[in-house]
Amino acid sequence: MPPVSSPDARQDEHIGLVYRSGRPGQSAWSRIPDGLARGFRELGLSASLIDAEPRRAVARLAKGWASLIHGNRHGGLFAPEVRELRRVTARRRASGLGRFGSVVQMGSDFGVPFPENFVTYEDTTVLQRVRVDGIDSILGRAAVNRWVAAQRSCYAAAVGCCAMSSWAADSIVNEYGVARERVHVVWAGRNCEPRPVSRDWSQPRFLFAGLDWERKNGALVVRAFSHVKERFPDARLDVAGTHPGISADGVFTHGPLDFSDSRGRSRAEGLFESATCFVMPSRFEPFGIVYAEAAAAGVASIGTDVGGARDAIGPAGGILVTPGDERMLVDAMIAMCDPNRAAAMGAAALERSGLFTWKAVAERVARPLGLGDETRAAPAAVER
Repeated sequence: MPPVSSPDARQDEHIGLVYRSGRPGQSAWSRIPDGLARGFRELGLSASLIDAEPRRAVARLAKGWASLIHGNRHGGLFAPEVRELRRVTARRRASGLGRFGSVVQMGSDFGVPFPENFVTYEDTTVLQRVRVDGIDSILGRAAVNRWVAAQRSCYAAAVGCCAMSSWAADSIVNEYGVARERVHVVWAGRNCEPRPVSRDWSQPRFLFAGLDWERKNGALVVRAFSHVKERFPDARLDVAGTHPGISADGVFTHGPLDFSDSRGRSRAEGLFESATCFVMPSRFEPFGIVYAEAAAAGVASIGTDVGGARDAIGPAGGILVTPGDERMLVDAMIAMCDPNRAAAMGAAALERSGLFTWKAVAERVARPLGLGDETRAAPAAVER
């Protein structure tokens, strides 16, 4: 995979961004590897994307063999043998990319392929995943224990642990025993750039967008909107992403939007720019880049209180609700039909949106790596 680089970058500021996907960095992990690479490029640093996932046929054989050895089809994904294969794959793919002065490691299921000067960057810990979506019941306790141990080893070896939210940072400190001064809340950047256009706040227009219909609580949003529609007949709900067929008064569907395609980004930006409130009350949300995208449009969000959405939305840029509480969601949506409140919270979201560019995130990740000028060298501890 070719490096994303700047001709003015020094060799000691060449950064490796290692992740595991089996997909290009432009589409892997919510486009985070590609976004962070672009952020480093804007800082004048050089960055190379490195996918630790082996070729599909090789990975399938390795996972099948590990599943037989460890007695669990899903647990084989995180077997030591598969982890070692990924580590070797990352090393091999990086061999032609030159020397790295630093590495950002996104994940812990491929060991530590580049141990010299690296930080971790994650949106959630394994122990949090056990609590919020019960992955132990799928992978098996033995596989989870191996994964936790691998994550703990990564944190111990890293020069710093970067987290997308205070929620994830607190788990790294309190559950993995990492010193608080070594943990850094760096957040995430947005993948599209809607504009804060003038809008008619008196016409409530809600937007839901999400690829995981079940986890994002899409059906709950549609049910809640039906109650809002009774009270505000002019209200509208736009639904984008992977969703079932929907036939409901005032609901308009748009299907999946491909942010790697300029037309998909343009469609998404148009939906944000026409909305008066973004709503996505997920069962859990490690961060929620889409909340930051709504903020860039000057639109407040109704989000989940489980996970890191609190960081993405901010104290005045929206309302947090308990997932599954339909009455609470209806009340929040009705509150956002007040044009004065929607406009004020949208303005607060917009004011904070500058925190969530990939350049700003790259600056925060660069600090514990000791990169760049002196202003980027000081570590940023967990924000409370």
